[in-house]
Amino acid sequence: MNRHTFFALLVVAGIVVIVIAGLLPTDVPASDSGVAASVATVDTVGQGACAFVPAPPAARAARAARRPQLKLGEKRDLGWSGPPIRIADWIEPSSELLVVAQSAVPGREIVALFNPRSSALRTLSERTVAQSLPMWSARAQALDEKKDQGFAALAQSHDPEAASAAYVNPELQIAAEPNGDRFIAWTSFGARFVDTPNAIECDLVVNRVEGRPDRPLIDVKWSRDGRFVALLMLADFDRLGPTVLRILDVQKGVWHDVAVGELAVSSVTWVPGRSVALVTAADLGAADGMDVMFVVDAESGAVARVDNAPVLFTPAYWGVRFSPDGTQLAASCVVPDPDGVVRRGSLCAWEVALP
Repeated sequence: MNRHTFFALLVVAGIVVIVIAGLLPTDVPASDSGVAASVATVDTVGQGACAFVPAPPAARAARAARRPQLKLGEKRDLGWSGPPIRIADWIEPSSELLVVAQSAVPGREIVALFNPRSSALRTLSERTVAQSLPMWSARAQALDEKKDQGFAALAQSHDPEAASAAYVNPELQIAAEPNGDRFIAWTSFGARFVDTPNAIECDLVVNRVEGRPDRPLIDVKWSRDGRFVALLMLADFDRLGPTVLRILDVQKGVWHDVAVGELAVSSVTWVPGRSVALVTAADLGAADGMDVMFVVDAESGAVARVDNAPVLFTPAYWGVRFSPDGTQLAASCVVPDPDGVVRRGSLCAWEVALP
């Protein structure tokens, strides 16, 4: 995730990464796709209130029955033409896009609300250019500036070897569920779970690997109903490339890894009202290196490719978001110039059909 992922940094730094691209699952159960999906041999992650046990393996028939589907309608332009624009969220009840765009002042950017119906842009604040995306408080109907200095230790690497990881983001990120009662503060080095109403605060140890350095965290995303948390991690401490997509069922206290094989997942976006997430992944075997899309059932881990998915340029950085009712999908449809620099932006959307 932005919350940003390592792909955002790759774009900014202009680094080209080559990995072995795996094949996206199609209509074949994960257990038959040649991708290892077993979690039964992995120990409990976390501790105390943050302990999650491996989810029991789903039966093959059950996985097939739960295979999600998502279809997109024709692309339409949302009427934005100007500097490149990033989408942070699609908020309710106003159904506006929370966006970040370049300011007229060098080194500055604006945080604004974009109305998809009128194409009007309303500036909320201005800030120094940052990788992290702003958060919106549904309860306060305003920008959420929550940054707890109590988590500052998360931003410090206590292991000198951690500084040599393929991806290092020491900046403190806050991933909050929609009502803001629970959140996860995280950096590449670790995460801390906070449940404010129940006065629970504990380390969320989900990225440890036996006998190896911790996997660097890339993104953390809560589902809209607050039941699931998707954690995106780099599979290999030493190199950029394949990722691990781990889903926590906070309600049941279980977890499982989604079978994404050698793919490099770049973003996770939850569908409102459904235990389904839309995932973009880099198909670096393709000539253009653009991302492709698939959907994930959070309860079973079943996956299916979105056949008519649009081709987007680094969607993890520029943003892909569902409308609050889940009937539309918006994206920043930027196209880089021949030199690789994005100078102009546009916003587009698709109608969503999710049987």
